[in-house]
Amino acid sequence: MSGRIYRAAAGCMSIGLAVLLAAPPLPRAQPTGADARPFKPDELEQIVAPIALYPDPLVAQIFMASTYPIEVIQATRLVKSKPDLKDAALNEELKKYDWDDSVKSLCSFSQVLQLMHEKIDWMLKLGDAFLGQRKETMDAIQRLRAKAQADGNLKSNEQQKVIVENAAPRHRLSLDGRPRGSRVSRPSSRSSRRTRRWFTCRATTRPLHMGPGRIRTIRRTTRIRLDTCSGRT
Repeated sequence: MSGRIYRAAAGCMSIGLAVLLAAPPLPRAQPTGADARPFKPDELEQIVAPIALYPDPLVAQIFMASTYPIEVIQATRLVKSKPDLKDAALNEELKKYDWDDSVKSLCSFSQVLQLMHEKIDWMLKLGDAFLGQRKETMDAIQRLRAKAQADGNLKSNEQQKVIVENAAPRHRLSLDGRPRGSRVSRPSSRSSRRTRRWFTCRATTRPLHMGPGRIRTIRRTTRIRLDTCSGRT
């Protein structure tokens, strides 16, 4: 499994590094306490840009590891000092350290660890975003993936599979003249005429100007998953 993820990550590494170097300066670290403020959507996109096109399993490990910055630094030093440690030997060596499992898993991806070690300020922002704005952070990744796919830079290959999931749209009935965001039940075909007549005749001092009900689509959610190809080691 780690071999498949490694090849996929290697294919995306150059893209991630290029995005990181070409992007505008990252937002300043969030202050703590009462002065703390959430990251804006464009700031979140800058923060997640270097890892947005990595396979989902690797992204998950990076997010978790970014909340343990000291352990990431220690793991990077270990990997650099013992570059010949691989597979079983590496796993045996990692048993000596009381690190989070996400940090240990990244020891098989020396390039990722090196990126996090060299960009400590970025790693801290990534951890803050993941802990404090998880949904917004995931949404930022989806926006970047959608842009990359639209530009032709995100396609399935031998290392990873691009899966686009389209959730069914949700609908609601809205009535002309009702405030946006209000919800009503959709009348049956037999009672719809009676409902429209009630809205027309009910008001006595101020007309409501309610028209017939109409079905509006609220949202269609699209999610892009990046999985490693099965059947390869």
